[in-house]
Amino acid sequence: MPPYDISLILKLATKSQTKKVITRALMCIKDYGGIVGRLENLGEQTLPYKMKSQGVKHTRGFYMYAEADLPANSADKIAAILLKDHDILRPTIIRKEVENPRPCEKGECFFGEINNTEIALVKKYGSFTKQSV
Repeated sequence: MPPYDISLILKLATKSQTKKVITRALMCIKDYGGIVGRLENLGEQTLPYKMKSQGVKHTRGFYMYAEADLPANSADKIAAILLKDHDILRPTIIRKEVENPRPCEKGECFFGEINNTEIALVKKYGSFTKQSV
């Protein structure tokens, strides 16, 4: 499952109401097969611009950040459900780009990419090209 960054801007509410909104959001992620790795409370902050929800303008919001592993086809579905939640002003789900390093860059190559003769040349001379082999 690919990793995702999830940020939520919630309406200002009491602690118990905020806890219920966060629980609903996490249960939605869990229902679609996601695993939340880290949840961070960024607290109450002034919004960068006025946001409107159900006809009410909001100037302050409660920010939450989560890191989650989601099945690839469920991110859009989760975003659509969170967008419909009347207590969430702005849900954002962004896929993290994970760079997979080549196995031979970290140490010896065991996958047949370089044969043992070429490994010996690299150890002896430091580097090689196909023409020098």
